Amino acid sequence: MIGRRNPAVSGVSWERAATRMRVLQIVQLSVLVVICAGITLMGILISRDLRELGASQDRINDAHSALTTAHADLLNLEVQFFRAKASNPDEKALTPTMVLLALSRIGVLTELTEADQMRVTPQADRAADVTASTLDALVSLVQANAQTPAGSAQDRAGVRKLGRLTQRANAAVNTWVHELRSGQAVESRRIAALQTQLTHQLWTGIGAMVFIALAIWLTLDRARGRVVAALRGATESQQVQGALFAAVAEGCDLATVCTMATRVLEERPHTVAAGIARWNDEGAPTTAATDDGAPPELEATLAHCIATGTDARATGEDGSTALASPILVDGTCWGALGVVARPGERPRAAAEAELRTLVPPLSVAISRLVDLDELNDRATTDALTGLLNHRVFHERLRDVQRRSEIEQSPVSVVVLDIDHFKSINDALGHQTGDEVLAEVARRLRSVARDGDTMARIGGEEFAWAMPDTNAEQALDAAERALQRIRENPVGPIPQVTMSAGVASTQDRAVQDDLLSRADFALYWAKSNGRNAACRWTPEVDRIVNAPDRSMRMAQLRALSAIQSLAHAVDARDPYTQRHSERVADLSHRLALEAGWSDDDAADLHQAALMHDVGKVGVPDAILLKKASLSDAEYEVVKTHAALGAQIVAGALSAEQVSWVRGHHERIDGRGYPDGLSGDAIPAGARIMAVADAWDAMTSNRPYRDGCSPDEAYAVCVAGRGEQLCADAVDALTRLRDAGLLRDSATLGAASSAPVSPVTRTALRAAPVTG
Repeated sequence: MIGRRNPAVSGVSWERAATRMRVLQIVQLSVLVVICAGITLMGILISRDLRELGASQDRINDAHSALTTAHADLLNLEVQFFRAKASNPDEKALTPTMVLLALSRIGVLTELTEADQMRVTPQADRAADVTASTLDALVSLVQANAQTPAGSAQDRAGVRKLGRLTQRANAAVNTWVHELRSGQAVESRRIAALQTQLTHQLWTGIGAMVFIALAIWLTLDRARGRVVAALRGATESQQVQGALFAAVAEGCDLATVCTMATRVLEERPHTVAAGIARWNDEGAPTTAATDDGAPPELEATLAHCIATGTDARATGEDGSTALASPILVDGTCWGALGVVARPGERPRAAAEAELRTLVPPLSVAISRLVDLDELNDRATTDALTGLLNHRVFHERLRDVQRRSEIEQSPVSVVVLDIDHFKSINDALGHQTGDEVLAEVARRLRSVARDGDTMARIGGEEFAWAMPDTNAEQALDAAERALQRIRENPVGPIPQVTMSAGVASTQDRAVQDDLLSRADFALYWAKSNGRNAACRWTPEVDRIVNAPDRSMRMAQLRALSAIQSLAHAVDARDPYTQRHSERVADLSHRLALEAGWSDDDAADLHQAALMHDVGKVGVPDAILLKKASLSDAEYEVVKTHAALGAQIVAGALSAEQVSWVRGHHERIDGRGYPDGLSGDAIPAGARIMAVADAWDAMTSNRPYRDGCSPDEAYAVCVAGRGEQLCADAVDALTRLRDAGLLRDSATLGAASSAPVSPVTRTALRAAPVTG
């Protein structure tokens, strides 16, 4: 069975493997010692035999030398004796000295006849016996002759007998010497043959022992290799376990841990692919971790393994084998780990062993991750809605803001609150209220992007953080969310509505506390009829915190009505939608860059939102004309500045009205409606003119495409001091150099294309900054 045990860890434990290694090493050393001892013993035995043969040969050589010397001495004595007799037969030839010498030599010859080394052949034995008997006769004759008178008949007879005995002795000794020489030659040949034989046997024995040693060594080395492989497998298994557990401890997610496990299998030479699968939300097996997609046989094997909770195996068309083993978490099948082994029995067995090794630690690691996820969910999410809680939302928001500061990208926050939620609880009970909260949370999640952060931060209050999102985009998203909430009944309630407040880091005044500013905007939306989304502005902030809040809100409602009219004018032409909002945004930025106070810049923003409201008096045939305007038509268009000033005169201050009237005046006096020039043009109008020109150039129109920000900037610089105010262009330059112009340009380019209309309330036209 695959995945039930880990032989690299349990079957061959570290202690057992180490013991086997020690035994193998001892056996290898013992084999070497035995071989060396055998070769040494063989050498000793051969050396002993050679020494014995050499000693025998040396004894024969010594005996031969002694026999030859003694025989030569006797021959010399014989020659001296017979020479003396030949010169004077009447004298005694045997002197005492000669007798003594003769007896000594005869004694030597007698000893040699008795020595075994002198009897090397049967002929030598016989010659030795003849020599011995002859020598005995010679001794007796010499002793007898010494008593006879010189020249007597006995002396002469003894001399004759001495001659015969010496002749016989000489013949026997010569025969004996010849036999000794023959035996010496034979012994020499035997020694040479034996030496050759022993040398051959020695090298044969050495070769056989070396062969046996190599065979034993290789056998033991293979056994040691298996043990080393088991130890290496145990080491790699422990390393994999350590890596998996370290990844869990370091906070890696489930996908990372699964990828680590499959990489281990994919990097093995005997595998083709690997994967981890588990059930998805739709109840189908989904491959959770593969690099290039799982082969069909692996997907089928994983699905079968998950469905049955048991090991599975399948064979591919190319002979490869797909193996899968269940991953058990708390005794249940969480998923399956699978691998495709290359064709062949060995790769299949190796892949199966890898699964056995990897499944247990992977199961433990995933079990820990599941436990950690459950604990983390309990600590970070709201139990009723499944959204993040208040604490975690603040942490995520801080992280998002820090990242946005580094990347110079906008961040927006939306705070949403269910309208009249207390009455739902009071009328239908808290259980129904909980159902409403859960359903509202589900609908809010459905409109959020993957990178957004959605949380429940209060009883019926929700917060939504959107990175890389400017204020306009966030406001659109908030309105889509409100539409999703109110479009279908929620349980027994025919319609549930929500209010929303939006704040963005585009507004430099709200960098530090986006959430509280969004709360101010939410309060404004609640105070103006609910079921609406409002964006934070300095005006909203002042009104919410103003002592005369009621009067200011009444004034703001009037402004909202006018701004709604201005927004309707923008909406007449899909190519100029949100034109007023973009001009107000850039005007506010330029005013702050030029050193205006926050209040004055907010007033300019408010006026800029309505700078084109006078176009309500321009016929659609002229306003929406796709070709160039005639002079007469252009004169009609030029009336919108004065008409707009008349419309806003009752709601804005006189200074703001002058800004609306003069936003088309030129520094060189060639503008309209009053032909003002230079400093005679109100300061707000001069700034608004630059913002209006910038947005007009970067927006698409029916008769031309918008130009790039660089091109628009070049035109503004070219018109500096002639058409446009130099101070306002300089402020534009500083925004561009600081990277703050990019957002405005991007907003202008992105929003100028036709978009599907979105239902909005009058509050949608409330003053905005950014």
